[in-house]
Amino acid sequence: MSNTGRKWKYDRENKCLVEITPKREEHFHFVQEDSIDPVESLATNEGKIFDSRSKLMAHYKENGVECTGGSQFTGRGLSDASYKADKEEIKDMAAKAHMDIKYDRIPISEKEKETCRREERQYQSWKQRNWHR
Repeated sequence: MSNTGRKWKYDRENKCLVEITPKREEHFHFVQEDSIDPVESLATNEGKIFDSRSKLMAHYKENGVECTGGSQFTGRGLSDASYKADKEEIKDMAAKAHMDIKYDRIPISEKEKETCRREERQYQSWKQRNWHR
C-alpha cells in the first residue's frame, strides 16, 4: 500500500490518524488587478509614471524590455542582476567619471563644480595627513 501524496492528521477525539482529503472549495484562482501603485518606467529616462500594469508592460515591450515575472526585467538598457563588477572595473569607472567632471566633458552646474572642487581639496588634505601611515 502506497502513501504517496496522501496526508494525515491526528484526530484527538477519536485518538487515531484520519486521512485529509482536499476539498474542491479550497482551490481558488488568483485574480490580479490591473491597477498598481504609481511606478516610474525603468525602460527610459523620460520619467513616465504608470498606474496600470497593462500599460506599463506595453511600454516595456515597446522599448525592448522583457518582464520575466515579479520584479525581474531583462533587455536593452537594464542591468542583469547576476552581473557583478570587479574592483578594477569600478575603479576605472570612477576615475573616468572624475576626469569627465574635472575637464568639463559633461555638463554640470557651477554649484556642482564647486562641490567637486571642495571635495577634491578635502581628499587631497586627507591624503597628505594620512600619507605616512
